Amino acid sequence: MRSGILLAVVLGGTSGVVADTIFVPADYPTIQAAILAALEGDEIIVAPGTYNEAIFFNGHNIMLRSESGPELTTIDATGFNSSVVRVVLGESPTIEGFTITNGNVGIFSVFPGSNPTIVNCICIRNDMGVFVSEDAAATVRNCRITNSTSYGVRISGSQSSVELEDCYIADSTIEGIYVQGSGDVLAIRCELRRNGVFIQESSSGDVTFIDCLIVENMGNTNTGSGVRLSGNASADDVLTLINCTVANNQGSGVLAGNWTVSLTNTIIWGNDSTSLEASLNSDISYCDIEGGFPGCDFCILADPMFVDPAKGDYR
Repeated sequence: MRSGILLAVVLGGTSGVVADTIFVPADYPTIQAAILAALEGDEIIVAPGTYNEAIFFNGHNIMLRSESGPELTTIDATGFNSSVVRVVLGESPTIEGFTITNGNVGIFSVFPGSNPTIVNCICIRNDMGVFVSEDAAATVRNCRITNSTSYGVRISGSQSSVELEDCYIADSTIEGIYVQGSGDVLAIRCELRRNGVFIQESSSGDVTFIDCLIVENMGNTNTGSGVRLSGNASADDVLTLINCTVANNQGSGVLAGNWTVSLTNTIIWGNDSTSLEASLNSDISYCDIEGGFPGCDFCILADPMFVDPAKGDYR
């Protein structure tokens, strides 16, 4: 229970409350009960186990973390017909070290200002792994998002954004990443395997992949391409790939239509259809593109000699 209340501190004319640490189930039997009891800046530490809950943060900016990591600590929303984790009142909590499963959405961020940080989590067997909408955002680091029955990560609505870092997104039934509207995506050192990227824009948005691997998409609503873009791209819409590999996808490598793309030090190879389709105004340099691309500066057309793609090794 709460133990760290600062009753009377007058120092430079200030007073306040000391952040507390709350333990589940020692202090509260459920994660949701602990969240409702928490105050701004508190930390909730969850012991190993499976918690059959669907939780929401109720506007609280707090840290929620497991004691022993995602392999031993699960939030399972079976029976709730709900998202497992909801951040819906403009708060910015941190969620660390859980397996998040059996929800309509694993982690749902909606409403202006909502901006959770998700660290070292496993989102598995949800309809969608992470869904960000309505001017909200999410930062996702060192997470595995797998076996979603629709989208691994979905960004929808105006001014929504997701930053993905060191994430593994695989085996989504429809798309690994789906961008709808004017959402922004920044993905750094991420792997997308057996699911692709589909960007359906209607206004300006930036989608950037740095040091990413997009491989082995076997065909779904984006025709099996590694990255597919559609919709009415504006002059501000740019797809950027830097130090990426897009390979062995069932459709095209990058199918961008009339979009402008910026590719640097990127390999597009071994895809079943066109390697790259994009506006001739695109900025492409220092790439290895099977079949080439007009106006590509300092590019080569040579087998990249992957170590062992049959076993998933694209070094």
